[in-house]
Amino acid sequence: MAKWHGQAGRKWRALCQQVYTEETHCYWCGQYVDQTLPPTHRMSRTADHKHEVHEGGHPLDRDNVTLMHRACNSAKSNKIRARRRAIDRGAVIMVDPSTI
Repeated sequence: MAKWHGQAGRKWRALCQQVYTEETHCYWCGQYVDQTLPPTHRMSRTADHKHEVHEGGHPLDRDNVTLMHRACNSAKSNKIRARRRAIDRGAVIMVDPSTI
């Protein structure tokens, strides 16, 4: 496995460029991603892991990285954090994996 340097690593940036070149629609909402928007725009492009690295997803596997709107990426992250907090409190929750 390649050494993971987080999102600052050269390999991660190269993988993001590959995702931006190969994909046109958001993995989360299915809508077209305008890749010309400035990076701070809520609907700008981001690359994200389908399966979180801390949950066993490979950080640099092309099949695990996909195109998302910045807003959709945030929504996904918020949903994952809420699920993790509920588990930490001892709550039992049922999650449909296709919604993550």
